[in-house]
Amino acid sequence: MRRRDLVARRLYCQIVPMALGLTFLLGGCEGPTQAPPSKEVQAGAGAQSQPPPPPSNPKIKEIMARVGGPGPQSLQNSLVAAVKAEQPAWEEIQGGAKEYARLAAEMGGLEPIKGSSASWKELTKAFADSTADLDKAALAKEKDKVGETLAKLGGSCMGCHRQHRIMAPPGGRAASPGG
Repeated sequence: MRRRDLVARRLYCQIVPMALGLTFLLGGCEGPTQAPPSKEVQAGAGAQSQPPPPPSNPKIKEIMARVGGPGPQSLQNSLVAAVKAEQPAWEEIQGGAKEYARLAAEMGGLEPIKGSSASWKELTKAFADSTADLDKAALAKEKDKVGETLAKLGGSCMGCHRQHRIMAPPGGRAASPGG
């Protein structure tokens, strides 16, 4: 009888833990028994979630996309290309310069998404003044002056962006222009 008790005890000590372990393993394969917690609950519970999108001003994005966005459709790029032509298309340049000046002046009345309002006013005024100079040079058909002013405008982007644009983290993509 002693031997039988020993065998029963050994079986109990080995089989019961294996059966419990198998039950726990297979129990996880049935799928969820209730709906997963909402995003609000997950975020509140300390779960990692996506950071909120950076603040944005859609009007600034719209203006910046038109003024300095990528590709030949932006005013900056189209005017640079037009003024490089041997015989510039002055009507096209004058229309683009006028729109550039109008949009730059409009920027000054908008609220920045980042940085001080005083800095925004100062930088957008300088930008608007430069585009007004561009408009005057285009109306006077001064090819060299138009080219110089466009170069100045093209070099002024980062001064404002550093202070008033949410920049992408290193290795990431930047937010949309102006955003």
